[in-house]
Amino acid sequence: MKEIVGKATVGLRDKKTHEIIAVYPEQVNSLNDETKKKVKDWYYIQGCANEETLLHCYVDILRENELH
Repeated sequence: MKEIVGKATVGLRDKKTHEIIAVYPEQVNSLNDETKKKVKDWYYIQGCANEETLLHCYVDILRENELH
């Protein structure tokens, strides 16, 4: 598990390409199981079709240079 110092931006990445699928709108203090569930639940709520996408992605810390 990656450690976060301060707050960080997280999002979903594709398991194969590691490309960013979605950026979670809130910054988080840690990347624990609770945070991962919260991010995935948020993405699912954006559209039920996202359920299939969730099978092929993971929650990760996003670096500032990736967000531009």
